[in-house]
Amino acid sequence: MKKINDNKIFSKTDICIIGLGYVGLPLLLAFQKISKLKVVGIDNEHKKINYLKSGRSYISDVKINKNQLKNLLFSVDINLIKNTKYIIICLPTPLNKKKQPDLSIVKNSLIAMVPFFKKGQTVILESTTYPGTTKELILPLIERSGLLVGKDIFLAFSPERIDPGSKFKMSKIPKIIGADDKKSLLNSKKIYELIFDKVHTINSSAVAEATKLTENIFRSVNIALVNELKIIFDKMNINIWDVISLANTKPFGYMPFYPGPGLGGHCIPIDPYYLTWKAKQYGVNTQFIELSGMINSSMPSYVVKNTLKAAKKYVKKDFLNLNILIIGVAYKKNTNDLRESPAIEIIDQFRKKKINTNFYDPYIREIDSMRKYPHLSGKKRINLNKKNVSIADVVLIITDHSNINYSIISKYSKVIIDTRNRFKTNQTKAILIKS
Repeated sequence: MKKINDNKIFSKTDICIIGLGYVGLPLLLAFQKISKLKVVGIDNEHKKINYLKSGRSYISDVKINKNQLKNLLFSVDINLIKNTKYIIICLPTPLNKKKQPDLSIVKNSLIAMVPFFKKGQTVILESTTYPGTTKELILPLIERSGLLVGKDIFLAFSPERIDPGSKFKMSKIPKIIGADDKKSLLNSKKIYELIFDKVHTINSSAVAEATKLTENIFRSVNIALVNELKIIFDKMNINIWDVISLANTKPFGYMPFYPGPGLGGHCIPIDPYYLTWKAKQYGVNTQFIELSGMINSSMPSYVVKNTLKAAKKYVKKDFLNLNILIIGVAYKKNTNDLRESPAIEIIDQFRKKKINTNFYDPYIREIDSMRKYPHLSGKKRINLNKKNVSIADVVLIITDHSNINYSIISKYSKVIIDTRNRFKTNQTKAILIKS
């Protein structure tokens, strides 16, 4: 792969983004558009850095113009933070096997930064976390440098609100900043006002941290509710999609949420457990939050069960001889984001039952190495054509990307399990089942 800018070093930079994933990369490119700014992006994955240096993006809805590279520097070298004024941390905050917060990536990164912190810098955490992280964990780590937060060096929390594949332009999404001292808040507001139309500030990092969790828990609980309603209404032979459509005619007191095959992405499946863990330190059990998590995480099993039930009824084959074709494995429509995708869990459940399963996704050529599913690494998509659709006993729509040829699916499928209401009416030769 051709490399660009390998020898370019800025003597002084304005902003350094740590972590160039679905949050960090769009943020970096937004700052780069401000011509007077020099921006550095740091990530420990050499493959990502080489992609970016060659002017290529690994995120489907984030494009890089080679002309943008002039004021950009990509590196794996953490000591470059010593030359920058603002350090913005956009690193993953996953869960461990016990569904407890795992902040090791953020913590280890900060420990590596300590020798390079300098007076006058501002550090901003964007990684989603539990209330109190900025003050209780990040601040003490920074002060290992001998610099005092609020006096020598400044610290804030600003929750990311990236929505992959969204129609919303990042600059139009209001930005929230929380900090525990006035100068940290003012410094952070100053830099974010360069790229966001509206910036809301609060003199508490914990309130900003809690706001992000509240946004995601709200969605998790409401999606769980509609998933449970779907299961109930299926038993009653009532179409949940029709119910939602009619309920949505009410101009007040109702907001539509939609059922699906399970939750994906970093936010909704993971973030609520950060508050659950923290609440237990205060003697509070988060029953509502945990129940919604249980319902949402059970949906892939529900889809697999319904698929096998439909196959038994309409295909009349032994399970071991079935061929399943899954349409869409990204967790979200019109993206290549596989994080926590329910499609991967569904594929794995079929694998455990020794049922042959293939997938097609226009954005994903093969399944990358995944922490929970290493055995699926390298599984490649098949082509979406007459032959492959006809061979499939059941076509299972998990992610309804816009650029899929649904006419082929409609014309040549035997049975379609539609988890996204893509086929709103039975205008297909196949047996159509809403699931």
